[in-house]
Amino acid sequence: IYGPVQDVRIPYQQKRMFGFVTFVYPETVKIILAKGNPHYVCDARVLVKPYKEKGKIAEKYRTTLL
Repeated sequence: IYGPVQDVRIPYQQKRMFGFVTFVYPETVKIILAKGNPHYVCDARVLVKPYKEKGKIAEKYRTTLL
């Protein structure tokens, strides 16, 4: 409905259910995020957030205590 999908990953965790969808075109993500939440997949409510790599976020906000 939004654009071609490159990859889908759904890691298994007992307490949290989430997945990652990689679209072929980055513009697709901008369109989806602009629509806000919630979205529905097979009548199930899902919240959409951009993916942020932990290592890159940690690098950006690294603090040293002296």
